[in-house]
Amino acid sequence: GWASAGNTGPSPLSLANEIAYAQKFKCAAAAAGYEYFYFEAKNAQWKAGAVLSEQSFGIFNAGFTPKFDFEASMMDAPNKCMLFVSGLDPEVSEQTLHAAFIPFGDIVQITLPPDPSSSNRHRGFGFVEFEDEGDALEAIDNMHDAELFGRTIAVRAARAGALGKSSNGTIFNQDSWLDKNMPTGQPKDVDMSSGPAAVANPRVFIEFAVDGQASGRVELELRKDVAPRTAENFCALCTGERGFGYKDSKVHRIVPGFMIQAGDFERGDGKGGKSIYGEKFADENFELSHDAPGILSMANAGPNTNGSQFFITLDKTPWLDGKHVVFGKVVRGMDIVRMVEALGDENAPLNPKRAITICDSGIV
Repeated sequence: GWASAGNTGPSPLSLANEIAYAQKFKCAAAAAGYEYFYFEAKNAQWKAGAVLSEQSFGIFNAGFTPKFDFEASMMDAPNKCMLFVSGLDPEVSEQTLHAAFIPFGDIVQITLPPDPSSSNRHRGFGFVEFEDEGDALEAIDNMHDAELFGRTIAVRAARAGALGKSSNGTIFNQDSWLDKNMPTGQPKDVDMSSGPAAVANPRVFIEFAVDGQASGRVELELRKDVAPRTAENFCALCTGERGFGYKDSKVHRIVPGFMIQAGDFERGDGKGGKSIYGEKFADENFELSHDAPGILSMANAGPNTNGSQFFITLDKTPWLDGKHVVFGKVVRGMDIVRMVEALGDENAPLNPKRAITICDSGIV
């Protein structure tokens, strides 16, 4: 692949790092017509076989410019699941993008082209490749114009017309940035109350079971004072008073450091569920923010598609503000939430290490 592998500066890269770096950009070079590459030990340089036999390939500080444009090559690539993400803050890393986009589905690879003309780690844009076209489309629907590290990012298909115009399923079936200092214990409860009216806000509970064994209860305050319809929907699904609800349903997605998602009592795979108002209901408002761990928010498949699926945040997730309706928070049992989080696998979010269900739910 495309490699910055012949560093002639005072701190040359190791061969192992160069090989890893070259692999990372394989797809772009292939799209540009490069057939194979080799490493010339004598000059510590990568070469592009069958294209550049004598000219070093990708040695930026030596003044060499590759004979293809990285961005254009990636956008001409045949993979219709490739997304082009622009407007990135210099501090954004591949890990950041992985954490932000993994909720939408399995990711094949993430690429951040380096910026040889500055000290920045990348050029302000990157590429995210999904395995599934529907997942890629949902990522566009939910991440375009989202805020990441204080900047509004743009997300679009890397090849014009590559993706369809619609998709099915809730977005998280298809991160917050995994903060190195993410709290592992029970955080302080964030006071989201808005004054005396909050006293009337109902509290409900959900009890989690692991492999069929009751393992802990989480209590949540529902912000009926801010989002009454959304709170009423969740409360009724906790009690099961309409003849259906959360009891005995599956926790179908866990992304450590980001969120726990549940509420699909129809299918258990994130593609089902319904509200007490019908299959879907409109976004009530976006007055509350995803500003702490333990926030209770509605999962959706785009604007005004709320049903029964919900998620509990495991860190701050500000890029979800304005896209998902926050309607409550954990007020007791955050240690249980962390226990459930520990059973997740960020590389396989739909396959927790143990079977986790909501074995009971109701009003406190």
